[in-house]
Amino acid sequence: MGFEVIVSRDSQMEITEAIEWYESKRIGLGLYFAKEAEELLSRLSQNPQHYSFTKRSFRQVKFPSFPYKIYFKIKETNVVVFGVFHTGRNPNPIFKRAVP
Repeated sequence: MGFEVIVSRDSQMEITEAIEWYESKRIGLGLYFAKEAEELLSRLSQNPQHYSFTKRSFRQVKFPSFPYKIYFKIKETNVVVFGVFHTGRNPNPIFKRAVP
């Protein structure tokens, strides 16, 4: 049984912005970022408990090739993605996006 992954609107925008930024730096790099994001989201659907807690009940998973993390919560049979942030940014705004 897999979990349904729900990507918030903010998270989708953050992924899109990162794709566009990397693509502007080198053709094909944005596509590589997109594929890595897709793979991580797929992994979350299979085993979200594998990933470590960060703050409150949020968990995080780091991109293998990029300085980004996905912040999410497990809610029953869903994985809700609240943010996709560059590791150089302060993730505290993400923790305010979700109602406890």
